[in-house]
Amino acid sequence: MSKTTKAVCVFLSMMLLWVGIASYASAAGSPPGSAVSESDISKYDITNTPRGTSIVQKTVADWTEMGLLCDGGGVRVYEFSPGSFLITSVRPSQIRFEYVKGKKGQSEVQPVVSTSSSDSFSTAGGASVMGAPYPVIVDQWCPYRIENSTGWIDHCYRVSKVYDDGDSIYDHFTLEHWATAKSKGAYYLKNARIYCAKKAGSTTTFYWTDWSPRSDLNLSCQSISLTVTSGPISISGDIYQACETWDITKYAEAGKFKNEWKGSKKNTDREVAYMVSVKVPQGKWASWDLTAGITTSLAP
Repeated sequence: MSKTTKAVCVFLSMMLLWVGIASYASAAGSPPGSAVSESDISKYDITNTPRGTSIVQKTVADWTEMGLLCDGGGVRVYEFSPGSFLITSVRPSQIRFEYVKGKKGQSEVQPVVSTSSSDSFSTAGGASVMGAPYPVIVDQWCPYRIENSTGWIDHCYRVSKVYDDGDSIYDHFTLEHWATAKSKGAYYLKNARIYCAKKAGSTTTFYWTDWSPRSDLNLSCQSISLTVTSGPISISGDIYQACETWDITKYAEAGKFKNEWKGSKKNTDREVAYMVSVKVPQGKWASWDLTAGITTSLAP
């Protein structure tokens, strides 16, 4: 995980951990917004039970040792299916469970995180006489983990908005979404994937501006930087280690994107990341749903 990840953690002190017993050759990490959802998660809250207290203590210790958790306060535990837990300090309004079909047709659950939204947000519009266009980080959160006995994936995001953009019609937003994944024990990591899509139920119209990477990458572990155009400026993201294959899918639906690491079976860390930029009618807000997943196997 990058230095930026740790810095964001220090700023936000937020964590999400999903511990499940299902195989990762599953629908975990399917495109968001494609299934029946459940946003009332309070009935799954087991934080104040002896089991929940134990889970919080262990999780806080693990993340503190990794340098990713700043404060264990406010962490809650949700058991959304037997043996599967959501451990989070994120506001409940930003998380929900989606019920999706697995590869064998069975019903499976995946947690979805939504970036912040404010439909009442408005700007004056037009360029300021005080200076040039500039980006402002308006939302960021790191990390949350999806984990079971075969492996894990940590993923994070930040959203930026361009101010003083000189555009009286549109506002310009950028999402950066990144992850680190690893298998556990005798298992090998086969792929790691992260998705975004416009937040379910949002009435804001998205229009594509840019995305990065713009094509699939086939590399032998190289450091790369992501950059997108957002309105009149370019915004650069963090530097990532791209190994083997990054297989992107840029959907026709504006703001919907996937990047998947694959190409080899590994038992070492692998990163995957992307950036997307969209424009929305001025005074509206761009909000995304995010998911992630991995597939593992015993055979190398």
